[in-house]
Amino acid sequence: MRHKWIVLVLLFVLTACSQAQPASEPQASEAEGRDTATGGMPSEAFEEPAMEEEAPAAPSDYDGGGSGVDDALPTQAQSTRRIVYTAFIELSVDDPLVTARALQGLALRFNGFVSDTNIYETGDDTYAGTVQLRVDTDQFSAAMDEIRALGTEVLTEQLNTADVTTQYVDLEARIRTLEATEEELLALLTEVRQRPNSKTEDILAVHRELTTIRSQVEQLQGQLNVLSDSVSLATINIELVPPEAQIQILDEGWSPSRTFRESLRTLTVMFQGIADVGIRFVIVALPVLLIFGLVLLVLFQVARWLVNRGSSRPTPPPTPSGD
Repeated sequence: MRHKWIVLVLLFVLTACSQAQPASEPQASEAEGRDTATGGMPSEAFEEPAMEEEAPAAPSDYDGGGSGVDDALPTQAQSTRRIVYTAFIELSVDDPLVTARALQGLALRFNGFVSDTNIYETGDDTYAGTVQLRVDTDQFSAAMDEIRALGTEVLTEQLNTADVTTQYVDLEARIRTLEATEEELLALLTEVRQRPNSKTEDILAVHRELTTIRSQVEQLQGQLNVLSDSVSLATINIELVPPEAQIQILDEGWSPSRTFRESLRTLTVMFQGIADVGIRFVIVALPVLLIFGLVLLVLFQVARWLVNRGSSRPTPPPTPSGD
């Protein structure tokens, strides 16, 4: 019996000690409970995030601000620039006649045309000339590359550009304003005609204004068409020069054909000089000589008449002598 009581006392003491140890860690258990409720995540993850600093507002169009990217992108005004391209190129070619024909085909390939051609002889079977092309502005660079390829050497090359955007926009704005005025005048003319007591003078006055406005619109539209043509088609002036190696210098030896041509040229010049002298004599000298001769003839006739009149006077009879 004593052994049973000792065993029961030991069990009671061990039970009391085991119940006293969990009571000493309530804070840790409470913390573990919170972590378990949050899915095992640290409590810092559920802290309320700090308020983010408000980003500054983008500058408006009125304070002159703008982003660098927007400034780098082409604006509408930049993409609609009106540029007139004019180029001049002096080209050394083997045969200006053949090159001039090749330039005609080149202009057609680049949606253009040849606006002027002048080929002239500079010597014996030696030619030079100038050609003016109008080509599509969008293909201007490609056209210039092909033109350079036609020659043996590029002697001179120039490029001039003119920005006519302001002039173009101004013409369009003036045309729109005049057309709006024209519409208002047409409405006014209709209203005046529908009035029961309308006067002819009022109708004619509105009609005169309409005629004036229409004339101004057509004039400005013509200027706009010319400007648009200059913008859409670039102008290329090409001077074709034969190489110096092909310029035939006169030989020191005797050449019958050359002598014949020079003699014929001298004879032609001489006859031209004689003809010029004859024409000037007939137009200038002959009328002066005729007038001068007529004056001399009149003076001669007057002098002769005076002489004849003096000789025809009767001589007075001799006075009788005193004897």
